[in-house]
Amino acid sequence: MRRRSTRYRDYHPLLAKTVPNALLNLFIEQFGYGDKVVLAQAMIERILDTLVDVLQPAELVKPGQLVWLAVPADGPKYAHQPMAELPKKRVTLDLITLEDISHFEQGVTFPEIRRQRQARLTRQTREQGAALAQSDLSLMTMVACSTVSTDLKRYQQENGCVLPYRGVEHDMGSTCTHKVEVIRLHEQGYLESDIRRKLKIQHSLSSIERYVQPYKNVIKLLDRNFTPVEICCILSMPARLLEQYIEIIREHHPNIIDKNPHVT
Repeated sequence: MRRRSTRYRDYHPLLAKTVPNALLNLFIEQFGYGDKVVLAQAMIERILDTLVDVLQPAELVKPGQLVWLAVPADGPKYAHQPMAELPKKRVTLDLITLEDISHFEQGVTFPEIRRQRQARLTRQTREQGAALAQSDLSLMTMVACSTVSTDLKRYQQENGCVLPYRGVEHDMGSTCTHKVEVIRLHEQGYLESDIRRKLKIQHSLSSIERYVQPYKNVIKLLDRNFTPVEICCILSMPARLLEQYIEIIREHHPNIIDKNPHVT
């Protein structure tokens, strides 16, 4: 057996002076993980990975930027869940830009600058794979949620677009009108690319596809005699939207509605 050198004996213990080892000692000494060291190490590794994901070194944040935690934009997967149970994704946003300052200088109205900022924040968040709720925008722009809602609607109407805030990305809130319009065009035989061109407000092709697929799933479930309540639970779909889909199905596929005993 090779004899360890004096240097090894002197310096090797210093390798244990790490944050993971400090946390492991805490788990063992104070939380009773002495016989579950492997589990504790796995938990610590996950905790440290999470910290890397959500923390941004200060030197990487530019003046005027904001580091925020948003919810991943994964469609309806994260809709209607308590915030405490949702994963979080770090995003870096331009809260104040030179363009904002220039608009102030030129006399652009405060509400107009605010609406442009809200649009920028939602788009930058979506580019980083997440979505902001209206309450997030309320905090960032220091206005009530009702004002944010009005701002978003006005910006979308004036610019003919749909902003990617959480209500849209997670199929929540008052986005039913867009979905129903898409589905009616779908039932008229238009392809997704044609539907996109026909809509008055610009939608991405992926958004249209995301609207159509749940509608197709509703048809399948109704055809298998699932109840409306069961369908809402399975598809995480608001009852109001399901009611509108059922009316469209009644119009275009009456045989499916007629044979389902749970739909009147």
